[in-house]
Amino acid sequence: MKLQLPLTTFFKIAIFLNLIFISSASLKAQSCLPNGVFFNNQASIDNFATNYPGCTTIGGWVELNGFSDITNLNGLLQIEEIQGNLLIQESDNLIDLSGLDNLHTIGGFLKIAGNDDLTSFHGLENLSSIGSRLRIEYNINLENITALSNLTVINNTLDVINNDNLLSFNGLENITTVFDEVYIENNDALENLNGLESLVSIGGRLLIARNGSLLNLDGLNNLNSVGWELSISENPALESLIGLELLATIDGSCLISSNNNLINISSLANLTTVNGDFYFGSNFAITSLAGLEGLISINGILNMTSNFQLSNIEGIRNIDATTITNLNINNNDLLSECAVKSVCDFLDINPANTNIFFNNPGCETREEVESACALGTEENQISQIKIYPNPANNTFEISGLKEGIIEIIDSQGRTVKQMVLNENNYSISELSSGIYFVKITSEKTSITKQLIKT
Repeated sequence: MKLQLPLTTFFKIAIFLNLIFISSASLKAQSCLPNGVFFNNQASIDNFATNYPGCTTIGGWVELNGFSDITNLNGLLQIEEIQGNLLIQESDNLIDLSGLDNLHTIGGFLKIAGNDDLTSFHGLENLSSIGSRLRIEYNINLENITALSNLTVINNTLDVINNDNLLSFNGLENITTVFDEVYIENNDALENLNGLESLVSIGGRLLIARNGSLLNLDGLNNLNSVGWELSISENPALESLIGLELLATIDGSCLISSNNNLINISSLANLTTVNGDFYFGSNFAITSLAGLEGLISINGILNMTSNFQLSNIEGIRNIDATTITNLNINNNDLLSECAVKSVCDFLDINPANTNIFFNNPGCETREEVESACALGTEENQISQIKIYPNPANNTFEISGLKEGIIEIIDSQGRTVKQMVLNENNYSISELSSGIYFVKITSEKTSITKQLIKT
C-alpha cells in the first residue's frame, strides 16, 4: 500500500525544504571567515572556491604573503567584500591583481607592499571604498595605479612610499578628501602629482619628501586646506610650488626645507593663515619670498634659516606681528635688508624672542635691524621702496610707499606709461620685453629704479 500525502501537505513540505535550501545558500553567500584567512602559496588561492563555496564576504583580515610562490589571484574571483584589512605583500612573482575583479569594498585598510614584479593594480577596477588607510610602498616596478579609478573614499591615510617607477597618481582622480594624512615619499620617477586634481582637503599632515625627480606639485591644484602640517622637504629637483595656487589655510605648521633647486614660491599667493610654526630653511637657490604677501597670520615661530641665495624677504611683510611667537633670521648669506614691516613690528613688541645673526651686514644682528626699523629719515624711506618681482613678466608690485605717481620710462628716455600709486599691482603686459626705468614721485621723495620686462 503506497502512502499518499494530501496535496496541501506535500506543498508545505516542499516549501519548507526550499526555505531551508535558500537560507543555507544565503548564509553561505554572506559573511564567512570571521577570523580572516592567510594565503602563503598558490595552492591555497586556487582551492579557495572549493574550500569556501559561496563565500563572497570575508569577515576578517585577508593576507597574502607568498614570496615567490604566488603568481596569480584568479582563485579569489568570488570575493566581493572584505570587512577587515587586505594585505598583499612580499609576493614577488605577482604581476597584477587580476582575480580581485569583483572586490568592491574593504572595511579596514589596504596595504600593497614589497611586491617586486607588480607593475599595475589591474584587477581592482571595481574597488570603490576603503574604510581606513591605503598604503602603497616598496613596489619597485609599479608603474601605474589607474585601476583604482572607481575608488571614491579613503577614510584615513594615503601613503605612497618608495615606489621607484611610479609615474603618476592617475587612478585617484575621484578622491576629494583624505581625513587624516597624505605621505608622498621616495618615489623617484614622479615629476608631478597628476591624478590628485580632485583632492580638496587633507585633515592631517601632507608630507612630500625625497622624491628625486619631482619638479612641481601640479595635481594639487584644487587643494585649499591642510590640517596639522604641510611639509615639503628634500626634493632635490623641485623648482616651484606650482599646484598650490588655491591653498588658503594650513591648520598647523608649514615646513619648506632643503629643496636645493627651489626658486619660486609664488604659487602660495592665496595662503593667508598658518596656525603653527612657519619654517623656511636650507632652500639654497631661492632669492626672494615673493608669493607670501597674502600671509597675515602664523600663530607660531617664524624661522628663515640657511637660505644662502635669499636676498629679499619683502614677501613676509604683511604677517601680523602679534601672531608671531619667536622670530629667527639666521645664516642667510646674501640677506642685508630685514627691516620689513612684520619684522620691525615684532622687534617693537617682543625683541627678547628674536634671533638674528650670520646674515649679510645690515641684517647681521638684531641691533642692526632695530636701527634700520627706527630710521625715519628721507634716505631710509627711499631705501625701503622696492619693486618686485624684478625681472617681471606682466605685473609688478611696489612696497615702501603708499601714495604717488609712477612713470614707466623706456631705454630712450620716453615715458611710455603713467599710473597712480594706490594699487596692489601694476600691469606692464602691453610693453615689449626689455629694460625700463620706474620713476616713483611722491610729495616727499622721488626715486628711479630699473625694471626688466621679460
